[in-house]
Amino acid sequence: MRRVGPLRPGRRIPVYGQEVEIVELTRAFNEMLDRLEAERQDSASRSIRAQESERRRVARELHDEVGQSLTAVVLQIDRLSRLVDGEMQTELAETREQARSSLEDVRDIARRLRPEALDDLGLANALASLANRLSESSGMPSRGMSKAPCPSSAPKRRWSSRVAQEGVTNALRHAEPTRILVGLVADPATGELSLTVRDDGRGINGAQPGAGIQGMRERALLLGAQLDIDSDSEGTTVTLRASPR
Repeated sequence: MRRVGPLRPGRRIPVYGQEVEIVELTRAFNEMLDRLEAERQDSASRSIRAQESERRRVARELHDEVGQSLTAVVLQIDRLSRLVDGEMQTELAETREQARSSLEDVRDIARRLRPEALDDLGLANALASLANRLSESSGMPSRGMSKAPCPSSAPKRRWSSRVAQEGVTNALRHAEPTRILVGLVADPATGELSLTVRDDGRGINGAQPGAGIQGMRERALLLGAQLDIDSDSEGTTVTLRASPR
């Protein structure tokens, strides 16, 4: 009973022997696990759906309101720079570049909150886009690859993408890697999808799981998927296994 973990659902205690009290206790414990897992899945599902809805709202406001306001500022500075010369023109050029940089930051935050590639082109392209952005921002060799069909379920695509993002973020924050690989493959026999984030960093080294790993496990629970984290001194591999539907 002590080996049962709330974020590793599905494990039940085998019924041993013929002693009525032990059999009844085991069955009662397993029934309790059924109820707890169902309640936890329902609660986590509602919480994460609310979170995703809020992400979409914030991303939309950043893009439509803050982004448009910064674009208007850049255009206004361009107009003013044509009306002046000398030192003032130089200062306006610097201000314009700062505004453009802020505009790109806002767009990047909006993309991370709601990946455009995921909505428009599917999970495989979202993973490739994630790897490309990582390479551009950090200069680190990163690669996104897919040898699998995209999951048919929209929540499964969305939450799988979040697991990939969180895996990459955890690696960058804690592992000091020099390379990150994001992959999606399918088992030819069963069709089971495996999403993998692998880095060559320093590993977890016995550190207690933080909010990032907790979030990945909760999303795996919602997907009815299995999340495995293997870590040693040569790096960490996060693997999410789920059905394609």
